[in-house]
Amino acid sequence: MIVLIMAVLFVQHATAQVNISIPPAGAFQYSLFDMAQITLDNTSGRAINSSNTEIICKDQSGNQIFDMKTSGMNLAPGNNMLGYTSIASAQITGAGEVFNALQQTGSLPAGVYSICVTVRAVGVQQPLGMSCLDVTSAALGNLYLLSPEDEAIIETQYPTFNWMTLNLKGKDMSVKYAIRVCLLQPSQTYSEAIVENAPLLYEQNLSTNSATYPGSAPLLDTSQKYVWQVEADVNIGGHITKSYSEIWMFQFGQHAPADHKKKKKKAEPKQYVYLTKSLSSGIYVFDKYVNFRYINEAKDSLLNYHIYELGKKQPVLGSEQAQVVLTPRVNYISIPISKDMQQNAGSNKNGPPQQYLLDIRNSRKEDLKLKFIVIKNKKGKKKS
Repeated sequence: MIVLIMAVLFVQHATAQVNISIPPAGAFQYSLFDMAQITLDNTSGRAINSSNTEIICKDQSGNQIFDMKTSGMNLAPGNNMLGYTSIASAQITGAGEVFNALQQTGSLPAGVYSICVTVRAVGVQQPLGMSCLDVTSAALGNLYLLSPEDEAIIETQYPTFNWMTLNLKGKDMSVKYAIRVCLLQPSQTYSEAIVENAPLLYEQNLSTNSATYPGSAPLLDTSQKYVWQVEADVNIGGHITKSYSEIWMFQFGQHAPADHKKKKKKAEPKQYVYLTKSLSSGIYVFDKYVNFRYINEAKDSLLNYHIYELGKKQPVLGSEQAQVVLTPRVNYISIPISKDMQQNAGSNKNGPPQQYLLDIRNSRKEDLKLKFIVIKNKKGKKKS
């Protein structure tokens, strides 16, 4: 009887079918975020209580870049998305420059790759489903400012601002730009001026890669410094993604070389992690604060966040204990690390440090996650 039951179970596993849909490449780099969108369609008509998914990535020459294995996923009848949780907790092995770049940025460098996905029931070698797809990882669709150059001294009251974008051409793609020009106070960094100061010029829905400072805007003053930034709304099949340029400074009229450069380089928050919807598998290192850059696309007034010990469900810190007020645009956020987390730093001398997960959910139900560890006397460095 026992042998019969085991045979029946094996037949059920062997005949169960899972159709796998791998997201095609978009306009940007192919990332862990894209892999989290892999869909597993359980066509067996019954739940598969535990399954393993293996993702193998190879380059054009057939060299394996990484082998990622998730485990313990229950597949309900119908469509199941692999999801961020499975990707974040997966075992991943690999080597080489491409793998290192994936670990550090969460995305594959520009190139063509083969992504193969295999789903198996736990304890059964026979695959429930297999699928492969060639994807092209494009260079990031970043915005690049051209002129006036950073710290330029211009001689016109009505300068023309120029910029460019890369890899933002596609059949179902459209791009609209906005430019923001703000006054720079002596005590401010570039980013603080852009975020905190009312814009002298904020022009939206631009279709070209240039804009001229209009006569209707406040006149430029030879005693002041100004900063400018461009943002792009990239519409791909109805899905809008935002991209932001660097922030550059300029002056009007005759000036001695600006001494603001040294102040900016010292004060600019370059060690703030850029949070995106693509989950990075890298681990960041902080000591007193968790520093990150957050774009408030949902226009929330407060940040909804929680920090967990990796693998645990009870948060050690959250927005209930330390509230964070958001501005409508770019936010540079520093969440104080709790005393308990600081005391635990370095306590496990014979083993790996405790890993934490920062989990943010906005009002659009979009999740952004970041893994980090806490150590002493080091700030914002990233560990691959």
